[in-house]
This record gives sequence, structure tokens and C-alpha cells, in this order.
Amino acid sequence: MFTSRNSRNNNNNERTPLLSSSPTTRRISQLYSGELPEEERDNLNNELQEESEYREDPYNDEYGVENSDTESLLPDVNTDVETRIYHSRPSFFSLFCSRHKKLIITLLILLIITGNILTIYFVYFYNQTRVKVLAYNVWGMPGGIGGCLDKQIRIPALARSIKNQAVGANLDDFDVILLTELWMSADHQIIADSLPKGFHITGYRELASAWCDGNVLITTCSGLAIISRYPFKEIEFNMYTYRGSIWDGEGLAGKGVGRVRIQPVPNLNVDLFVTHTIADSGTTMYNNTWVRINQVEELMASYIDKSDADVVILGGDFNSAPTNNPGEPFQIMKSKGLVNSVQEIFYELDEWLHPRFATYANTRNTFSNMYTPVIYDYIFHRTNSELTTSWTNWFELPLFTTRILGRMHNLNVSKFIEDNDTSIDPDFEFEFSEDDDEEIVISLSDHEPVISTIYIKKWSEHWPYL
Repeated sequence: MFTSRNSRNNNNNERTPLLSSSPTTRRISQLYSGELPEEERDNLNNELQEESEYREDPYNDEYGVENSDTESLLPDVNTDVETRIYHSRPSFFSLFCSRHKKLIITLLILLIITGNILTIYFVYFYNQTRVKVLAYNVWGMPGGIGGCLDKQIRIPALARSIKNQAVGANLDDFDVILLTELWMSADHQIIADSLPKGFHITGYRELASAWCDGNVLITTCSGLAIISRYPFKEIEFNMYTYRGSIWDGEGLAGKGVGRVRIQPVPNLNVDLFVTHTIADSGTTMYNNTWVRINQVEELMASYIDKSDADVVILGGDFNSAPTNNPGEPFQIMKSKGLVNSVQEIFYELDEWLHPRFATYANTRNTFSNMYTPVIYDYIFHRTNSELTTSWTNWFELPLFTTRILGRMHNLNVSKFIEDNDTSIDPDFEFEFSEDDDEEIVISLSDHEPVISTIYIKKWSEHWPYL
């Protein structure tokens, strides 16, 4: 039987692989179909073996390069499939995020809160220094001058409070005390002998002129003193150029500016200033406003503005109310960048101008409540360095009082009335104790103390500037 040419062609077509029509692939198909002669079959097997070794050689840089002179006899048909499988498989990170969304959101919120807390801590609390300041006019005139009553009771009572660090409404400890009208040397010594351990006080004549008496008279004396928890690096006193007239007594005193420098922490210099400006005589004969303005201008231009300390703290009795009139002492100091501590606390309210904040003639004061309440005593602060910030954290206006036997108080009041031949105010009646053995409460001064807690932070010049 003869087979037609067409049937043989059909059988050949059925055995031809469909992967490729290239000569190489046709030879491979003929090898598998048994159509190649034995010699060609051996040659083709050798070529396939060489191709296999060529593929497995890791140092062959030509493998897989397009347009290579050597064509692969066994095409790699699995590469594209493996690539597609790899790219379609989700990563561990995407799987974790999809399965733990709530956990991730919670962690992010905690991270934000922690970051804010750390920022607040390092900006406001880290490496900050507290300086708690008390400014107090102790009313220490000698011999009852100016109606000064019960001084022999009040000064020792104040010394005991300082010794026990029981000053302020919270009986908290203090860092600095700025005293005015501590006129007499004996009274200064009473307080100096009662200081807590480790505290320092300026000498009586360190903040006064060399001609200050202080034993009998207050001639050329300033009445200023500074108490500090920290040692004094510098001490300086300057008497005011303008001191008023001798006819009302103001010109006899040596009022001026006292300054000490302290270092609460290394590399932080703080200048403490205390002053007592001229008062009005209380009569129409002399008006000391002009002198007082000149004293404050001298205070700022000659001393405060020339300080090279990181921070300046100023306190004392300025005998001037907080008016808004340009050129008045209060406005002169504010225009020079001084910050009033009490006003800083009540910056949105004028509550600090209420009579209950009066530092002189406060209605609760047992000696001066017959007068018009007014603010005379202040604590200011200012920074002189761009790397330093200061702010008032707390302000107090406590009442300093002590107890005295009725017989002692009655004796002092009677002696005062006899010496002055009249009462301070015709409509005012002094309070006498009906029982000589009864204890009555008296103020420690005709002024009220002012207490401010000031915080200071000095930034570093180098990264991270903390």
C-alpha cells in the first residue's frame, strides 16, 4: 500500500511542536520524533549538554542578555510566571497594617501625645531656676518718728518668721528678700542674727553711704538690705543725686539703689536691685513728685539699663501709684521693659488694682487703714539676654501679723498721741484694749509684703539649645 504525499505531510505536521518555528526548535522536535539520523542526533545531544552547562555557569555574564550571539536552545519559560507570582504576593508590612489598624492608630496617638509632653517639659520645665522674692517695707523709723508704733515687737516677730522661713500665705521657703526702711543698725542686727542656715544678708553699711549713723539718727542712711539663699558675687550701692529737701526730712536720709549679683546656678547671673524713692511730705508745703521722677529716671538709665546680668529683678517701695500717665514712675519703668509681677498674673484683668491688693493703707492693716488704699510696693523683672526668659509663676499679697499684749499696745498708742498732740486723722479713733492681759493682733508694718515666684530659663548656645 502506498501512502500519499499529503498524508505524510499531515503526520509530520502532527509531530511538529508548536512552541516555535525556528530551526533549533524543529531539530529538537525531530530528535524527539526519531526522524534525525544517528550522527545528527549525537551532535544535537552534545549541543544540548553544552547549553545546559552554559546555563548553570554563575560567571557567565552573557546569559539572559538580549541580542546575544548565542541563542538559548531551551528557553526559560518560567521567569515571567515567577515574576508575576512575586509581585502579586502582599508584603508583611501591608498585611500587618491591614490586620492591626486600630493598634497602629492608637500607637500614633500615643506618639503625638508623648511628643507634646516632652516638648512642653523641655521648653518650660527643663533646666529652669526658681527665684522666690519677697519685697517688704518694715517701717523701722526710730523713736516713733512718723507714727512708728510697736517696733520693738514687730522687728523681732519678722526676724522669727524669716528664721522659720514662714513667709507667704503658704509658709513656703524663699530665695530672696528685699527690705526697705530697715533704718537702724540694731534692727538690722536682729534680723541678721535670725537668718536660716546658709543664707546671706548685706552688711548694714554695705548698702548705705559711708557717713550713715544708724545708731541714733538715720542721716544719710538708706534703710536697704538684701537677704539671699545664694552667696553675693557683687555688692554695690549708689545714692540718688536728687534727694529732696531737708525741711520735710527726706533730704536728710540717704536714699538710693542697692544691687547685688547672685548665681542661682552656674552660668546664670541675676542682678537684684532694691530701692526706696522719696515720699510726699503729707503737707501742701512740698510736692516731691518731680524729685521722685528724677530718681526713677536715674535708677533706670544709670543702673538697671547698665546691668549686664542675664536677668534683673527690682523690688522696693516706690511711693508711686500705678498710673497710666506717661512720664510717671510706673510708666517709666514699664517703658524700659520691666515686667510688673502682679500685673503679669492678672494680665487680662484690672483686679490687681482693687483696694484689697493695696500695699499701703490696706483695709486689713492695723496701722494704716485710716488712709486711702494705694499700691506703692512692686517686684519687677526683665531679661537682658536673648537666650534667657523669665516669667512670674505666682504672686502673693499676704498679711504679716503678730500678737501683742494689750497693755503694751495701749502704752505705745498713748505715748504716740501724747508726743504728737493729736491723732493721725481727726475722724479716726485708735483701738485700745480693754483688758491689759488680752492679746491683740497687729500688723508687722504699715505696709503689706509683696511676694513673687519668678522662674528663669537660660537656653544653651549650642544644639539642642536646652
